[in-house]
Amino acid sequence: FLRLQEGMPLNTAEKLNAMKGKMRNAILQLSHHPFIKKTKIEDHRFSHRLLAAQIFKLEKDSSFDAMNFPDIRFENLKQMYEEYSFKDPPAQVLGNIKKYLNSLDKIFGDNAKIFRRRGDFIPVYLLYSYLDKKYVTSTIEREFVDFVLQFLSKVESVKTRDMPVGSVDLPYREFKIWRSAGALSSKSFRERFKIILAKFLEYVPDLQRKDPQRLFDEGQK
Repeated sequence: FLRLQEGMPLNTAEKLNAMKGKMRNAILQLSHHPFIKKTKIEDHRFSHRLLAAQIFKLEKDSSFDAMNFPDIRFENLKQMYEEYSFKDPPAQVLGNIKKYLNSLDKIFGDNAKIFRRRGDFIPVYLLYSYLDKKYVTSTIEREFVDFVLQFLSKVESVKTRDMPVGSVDLPYREFKIWRSAGALSSKSFRERFKIILAKFLEYVPDLQRKDPQRLFDEGQK
């Protein structure tokens, strides 16, 4: 199928879907999560399965404290599928993703419609994953939703050209540019994560840490 197909070239999601194995089955299950289905991200040519695969790779291989994120191009995802073709994917990673998607589904509800592209969904997921690892997220649910709605609205409304360097909208412009430029690269995820985390820490400055012994983590520094 991969080698002999003709006509329209296969996209990344279709190529991954053609790879059988335990990882493919786990990704298929994640792609049917209610929160993903509630978004406005069109599920064309297995788009939701690609989103689930990208989230899994990022959750598995990201170092949030060092702000290091993996590339999620086809070759990187293909290697992950091959690694877990005959063995189960890491249960802790799978459990974390399901927990975070369940929480996001609960707190966003119908507001999940604000997500129209993977380039917005993934940074928000990464932000929530980071916050849940570091902070007591049950106390900031309303603030998190309000922040995301405002943040993404500003990203959509901001112009990417002819903006003064000192403009307060500059971070949203940079986020929008990185969302388009090399959007699947490690650097793009790092830059977008730094922007959205910095803006959230401004929005909710008095977060309650899970580890009260550490006043600041690397992300805050």
